[in-house]
Amino acid sequence: MQEIERFLASPDPEVLCVRGKWGTGKTYNWKTIAKAAKLKDGGVAMNTYAYISLFGVNSLGDIKMQIVQATVPRSSIGDPNPANRWIALWDKMETTVKKTVTWGVSALGKNQFEAAMAAMSVTIERQIICIDDLERKGAGLSTADVLGLVSYYREEKQCKIAILLNDEVLEGDEKKAFVSYLEKVVDVNLLFAPTAKESAAIAIRGTDETSERVRENCIALKIENVRVISKILRLVRLIEPMLKDYEPGVLNGVVDSLVLFGWSHHEPNIAPSTEFLYKYGRIGWDDKLEKTFTEQETAWRKLLDSYPFHRIDEFDQELIKGVSRGYFAPDAVTSHAAELHSRIKASKAMAEWQDAWDQWRYSFRSTADEVISYIAATFERNIQFMTNDHLNSIYDLCKRMKRDDKARELLDLFIRANAENREAFNAFHAHYHGEKFHPDLKSELEKSYDSTKAKRGLEDLLIKFSEGWDSDVIAELDHYSSEDMAKVFLAYEGDELKQRIMGISDLRRIGSADPARPSLIQKFNDAMRYIGKTNDMNAERVERTWGVKTVDSLEEPKP
Repeated sequence: MQEIERFLASPDPEVLCVRGKWGTGKTYNWKTIAKAAKLKDGGVAMNTYAYISLFGVNSLGDIKMQIVQATVPRSSIGDPNPANRWIALWDKMETTVKKTVTWGVSALGKNQFEAAMAAMSVTIERQIICIDDLERKGAGLSTADVLGLVSYYREEKQCKIAILLNDEVLEGDEKKAFVSYLEKVVDVNLLFAPTAKESAAIAIRGTDETSERVRENCIALKIENVRVISKILRLVRLIEPMLKDYEPGVLNGVVDSLVLFGWSHHEPNIAPSTEFLYKYGRIGWDDKLEKTFTEQETAWRKLLDSYPFHRIDEFDQELIKGVSRGYFAPDAVTSHAAELHSRIKASKAMAEWQDAWDQWRYSFRSTADEVISYIAATFERNIQFMTNDHLNSIYDLCKRMKRDDKARELLDLFIRANAENREAFNAFHAHYHGEKFHPDLKSELEKSYDSTKAKRGLEDLLIKFSEGWDSDVIAELDHYSSEDMAKVFLAYEGDELKQRIMGISDLRRIGSADPARPSLIQKFNDAMRYIGKTNDMNAERVERTWGVKTVDSLEEPKP
């Protein structure tokens, strides 16, 4: 601020008052400007400087002591621990004053430090003093007393004093005293009320993409509190390393959410509440909801309409927890991030697919080979996101352009890529339900659908086997381990356990030449032996009900 620069450079005694809400950056700006001014010729007119906070201070004596302790030479303004503080202060004293200080310290052995500070307070003259946090002073100190001392230092000690405070929180007699003394004591009275853009510039100094996005979002939401913006940036920096291996869109989406949720958490009296954010996500399908909004909620709705936020999803819920806790659970974050990563990649693949077809739609120059090659390459590159609808589009084009070999090549690629996904070949589930599929392709898809078995889980297979003999089920069951079986049997009881255990148990007494039968029986017995080791009752059940002798032949199942 130009006025602060002028104040520091002027040699005239005066009082500057800078008012502003908490978190707007009053202190930060003062310190930054003062530190920069010391480097300029004539930037700081006086030789010594002190910055103090009145937070919890209860007497004028304490104020004087703080000023003495905080006084530094001009060259050390802004330095964290200026080594030459006491040397400069001692050099500043006149000889008579030095004698007075020496006598004061020697006279009071018990409180030598306090005595020294009190005696040295006589050296407070012709210096710059910044008094911060007037509104946070202790109960034993009045605003009138502070402003009286300020007036004394200006008039009698030729000092320049800057007062930083949030005057909006002063109440009662303190408010009256401040207003009354303001005109008498203060020479320049400033209101520090930075815009959201200015606050973001103060709080966010980085130029990387993440900093830029946080800055832009804070401006979009009109966040003016520098301290809140700094806290939001800290949250973003905490989670940023967890998302480095995902699509950039994952981090961008998280940043958008964290700026909003961080603001809501740290400025609950101004920002949209979490309750409202849930409401906002229902506006699209509840046309009566908006009619219940308060004036404040209507204003929030207008603000969010132009912000990249639509509703709170499961990932957002985890982010809200993290904002409240002050940290994020890595496992939960990466789990949700992986899902969002997949959605973003799928969305990109669809956009790329549409762009590829523009080679066919919007050109009269490209040849059939060029168009087919371009679309086919896009299909191959994004095969994990391609459906039989996408296959049909390029397959049909290849057939129309007499590129049968390419059509077959793409079909084979699709079949290999979906060997474990039977429904990928189901034309009925396609967009056109198979009605507009190329007849050759539809026939090939039906063959693949019939020849591909649906992958079934262990529990489904155990239940299926209990319902009746099936050699295919035996073969599939043999892919699972005895540990897998033990976990399933221990997870159920009563009819649910019976439904899952009877079929495989009966396999032991049913004659069969199936090659997987001996292996499956051994796995069942091993599973029973592990269960028998869990406690004495289960040991009896295993031996008497299921006819398996308990021996130490199975390790504990992995969790």
